[in-house]
Amino acid sequence: MLILSEVKHLFKHTAIYGFSNVLGKAIGFLMIPVYTRYLSPANYGVLELLELGMSVISIVVGIGLANAVARFLFLYDNEIKKKEVISSSLISLSVISLIVIWIGWTYSGFFSSLLFSDSQYAFFVKLSFIGFAFNSLLEVPLVYLRAQERSLFVVIFSLIRLISQLFLNILFLVYMKLGVVGILYSTAITSVAFTIYLLFWAIRQTGLRFNREIQWDMIKFGSPLIFYQASFFVIHFGDRFILRHVADLSEVGIYSLGYKFGMLSIAFLIHQPFWMIWGVRQYKLIEEPNGEKTYGDTFLVFAIVLLCSWLAISLFSQEIVTFVAEKRYLACYRIIPIVALGYVFRAYADFFAGILLIEKKTVYLSLLALLGAFYCLVNYLILIPRWHGMGAAIATLSTFSFMALINLVISNRIRKIEYHLKKIGVITIYAGILIYIGRFLVIPGSLSTIFMKLGLLFLFFASMFIFLINKSAPHVLLKVKDAYFSKFALIKK
Repeated sequence: MLILSEVKHLFKHTAIYGFSNVLGKAIGFLMIPVYTRYLSPANYGVLELLELGMSVISIVVGIGLANAVARFLFLYDNEIKKKEVISSSLISLSVISLIVIWIGWTYSGFFSSLLFSDSQYAFFVKLSFIGFAFNSLLEVPLVYLRAQERSLFVVIFSLIRLISQLFLNILFLVYMKLGVVGILYSTAITSVAFTIYLLFWAIRQTGLRFNREIQWDMIKFGSPLIFYQASFFVIHFGDRFILRHVADLSEVGIYSLGYKFGMLSIAFLIHQPFWMIWGVRQYKLIEEPNGEKTYGDTFLVFAIVLLCSWLAISLFSQEIVTFVAEKRYLACYRIIPIVALGYVFRAYADFFAGILLIEKKTVYLSLLALLGAFYCLVNYLILIPRWHGMGAAIATLSTFSFMALINLVISNRIRKIEYHLKKIGVITIYAGILIYIGRFLVIPGSLSTIFMKLGLLFLFFASMFIFLINKSAPHVLLKVKDAYFSKFALIKK
C-alpha cells in the first residue's frame, strides 16, 4: 500500500533528523553552565542583539532561494537541469554573500550604532557578518542533500560542525577568556570551514553552470517569500516586545521559558525534523499515482503524531518545569499546553501551504502570512495588556489557528485534498479532555501522579490504535517501529 510505504519512508528520515536535533540540543544544554560562568548577562544581551540583527538581514538576503531550489529540483526530469538549479543558486548566493560581507565590514560602525546605540561593537558586527554570510551559503548544498534523501550524511555533517564549534567555544571562552568575541570567532571559523567543504562537494557534483533563465525563475518564485519570513519574524518576536512594555522582566522571563518548552515540544521534536524531508519530498509525491490521496493520508498520520506530542507535554508540563527550573519559574507550566497547541496549528498551516509551494503560488503564501501577522499584532495589542503572558499565549494559539484556516481554504481552492479534518477534530477534542482530567491528577510528592498521567497517555495511544485509525493501523505502526529501531541501531553502531 502506498501510504504504508510513504509513512515508513517519512518516519525513517524524520527519526534521523529528530535524533540529530535532540542530540544537538542535549550537547548545548550541557554547555549552559560554561556559558553562564564566563559570559555576563550583558554579554548575553550583545549576542542576542547580534543574532536578531542577522536574522532580519537574512530575511532579505536569502531571497527565498532555499525554498526555490527544493521546488525546482523536482520541476525538471533532466539531470543537467537539476545540476544547473544547484550551480546557479550557489553562484548567485556566493556573489550576494561577498557583497554582504563588504557591506558589513564597510558600515560596521553604522550597524553597531543601530543595534547598540554605540559604535564600539563594530568589530563584533564584522565577525557576525562573516559567520552569517557563509551560513547562508550552506543552505543550498543542504537542500540538495535532503532532496537526495541523504539524511544520515546531513546529520553526521551537522553534528561534527556543532561539536567543532563547541570545542572552539570552550577554547576561546574558557582557556583564552575572550568573552563575546570568542563566541563570534568560533562561529565565523566553523562557518567558513564547513561551508567551503560543502561547496566543493556540491561543485564536484554539479560543476559550475549558470542558467540565467532558471535563476530568474527561482528568484521570482522565492522573492515573495521575503514577506512570508518577515511576517513570521513579527509573530515569533512581537509578543515579548509588547510584554516587555506592560510587565516586568521577570514575567517576560517566565513567559519565555514556558513558550520555549511549548514550541520545542512540537516545532523542534516533530515539525522541523518532518519538514526536513517532507519539504523536498512533497513535490515528487504529489505527482505520483494516487498522490493526492497519499498527501492527505500523510497529513492524518502527521497530525496524530503532533497531537500525541501535545498531549504528552501538556500532561507533564508541571513535572518538567519542576525538574529543570527553579521554583520561581513554576508558573510558566500553565502556558505550555496553549503554546504547544498553537504550534500544532502552525505545523498544520505549513502543511497546507505546501500546496501553494507546489503550484508556485508564493505570492499567495506571502499575502496570507502578512494577513496572519496583522491578525497577530491585533491579538497581541488586545490580549497582552490585559492578561500579560497568558494573553500572549492565547494570541499565539489564535494566530496559528487562523493561519491554518486561511491556508487550508486557499490551498483547497487551488487543489482539493481530503485531509480527514473531522477525524482530526475528534482526536483533538479527545486529547483536550484527557489534558483537562490530568489537571486533577496531582498528588504532591507522589509518584502515583506520574503513573496516572502515563495511564492517560497510554489510553490515548490505545484509542488511536483501536478506534481512530483505519484497518491498516497495525501494519502502519509495525512499519514505523521497524524503521525507527533499524535506523537508530545503525546510528548507534
